Amino acid sequence: MKDPASTRRFAPILTSTGLSLLMTGGALAAVAVAFSACSGLGAMVVWGAMASYLLLSAVVLATVTQHHPFLTFGLANAVTNLRAAVAALLTGVLAAMMHAPGHGIEAPAPMLTGDPLVALVVAVAVALLFDGVDGRLARSRGISSVFGARFDMEVDAYTILCLCLLLVGIGKLGPWVLAIGLMRYLFVLAGWWMPWLMQPLPPSRRRQAVCVLQYVALLVALLPPVTPFAGAVVVAISLGSLIWSFAVDILDLAGRRTAAA
Repeated sequence: MKDPASTRRFAPILTSTGLSLLMTGGALAAVAVAFSACSGLGAMVVWGAMASYLLLSAVVLATVTQHHPFLTFGLANAVTNLRAAVAALLTGVLAAMMHAPGHGIEAPAPMLTGDPLVALVVAVAVALLFDGVDGRLARSRGISSVFGARFDMEVDAYTILCLCLLLVGIGKLGPWVLAIGLMRYLFVLAGWWMPWLMQPLPPSRRRQAVCVLQYVALLVALLPPVTPFAGAVVVAISLGSLIWSFAVDILDLAGRRTAAA
């Protein structure tokens, strides 16, 4: 049985979070319907986008009271949630491509081309412009939290993975590009076996710059005028920078472990 005092204490943040999620979800539904019509991918875009967004909303509601010690969801988290909605739209597009007979990751075909693809690239580019704005908003308003930092990081990681899958799905690049999207998740899995990898890392401009580079490289590769060869070169360079950045962090963590031994 829930503690009434606890319920009353969490009511403001849950209400604020729920309203923010609901408004963004409504906007996402409208955009997904419009995109499904103009792209010709069908209703699966809407179903996929909304299913992924509902899952995200459930996770947010389940964790916000534990790691966000404020009474409101906040503008910063609302901005991050808008970026998450763009990632949900990407999920819907991928679901539609996989659902179409004879197409998808295993049988790639350029199903998404022309204006719809450009519109999707522009949407992600606009979301990228807001990456970093949410953090500055939180700090300027004094509402930085563990939840907000983790929310921002997970949205970045998932969006980048979706972009990698999209490049493979339209047949622009081979499965090797998935190394970019999966690297962080593999790092987290490795941390389960080697707990020293899970030590907190200080904020890093290098890490932020490399993350932005992954976004930019993947978006450039997705643009219709960019050839597969040119796209592969750009993405390969960004992958190299990502491997280097992870290597720097791993060496740093290994050094701390040695010093503490």
